[in-house]
Amino acid sequence: MNNERLTLLSLTAIHDLIIEMSYVHRVRNLNINRRISLSFRDSQLYNIFKESLQHVDYFINQIQTQQAMQSVAITSQG
Repeated sequence: MNNERLTLLSLTAIHDLIIEMSYVHRVRNLNINRRISLSFRDSQLYNIFKESLQHVDYFINQIQTQQAMQSVAITSQG
């Protein structure tokens, strides 16, 4: 599996984790659910956000590099 695919897979997993942590479970007491969500937000969410932005920046750089290489290839052929 290539690096881009692994990065996309990790971003998808992060997205699912954040959705799961934000979901109110009917089985749990509302106060317990709120405490877990706040703890997750305070301890992990900012780090996850920073990591996600780094991955998005990596993807943007990869796309720009590929576009530049294609532009150079077209120019050199013409």
